[in-house]
Amino acid sequence: MHKILPESLKKAIEDYETMQEEHLHEYDENPDPDYIKRNFERSKAFEELKNQVSANFNDLKDGKDSEKKKMFMEIMTKLVEQNKVLLKRAVQYRIVMEQKIKHLGHGKRALKGYGQPGQSNTTKFVGQTG
Repeated sequence: MHKILPESLKKAIEDYETMQEEHLHEYDENPDPDYIKRNFERSKAFEELKNQVSANFNDLKDGKDSEKKKMFMEIMTKLVEQNKVLLKRAVQYRIVMEQKIKHLGHGKRALKGYGQPGQSNTTKFVGQTG
């Protein structure tokens, strides 16, 4: 697939594609994904891809090897499209989380109506003896 690209760039692209696939799969398998871990993985993969694109930029932009340039553009387009899918899934997940938080807020307000913990809502009677 990426045979005509330099090995370092090819590896960075493959790592980024793998990260995207794993994150999409995680949305399907895990109802509560670890966003800190996911952000770290994404940042690391993106930084490596960016560094490799920068290192190979002159070779890719010159147009001497139009097949290599065309393949690179197709790969980048695919990565961007996959990012759009991931973004859509992240937005959907955020909406669900916002609804859950709102629902929890309703419950919290309802519980406040019952008074403070340890406080009795029954009327106290004082007995008279005498």
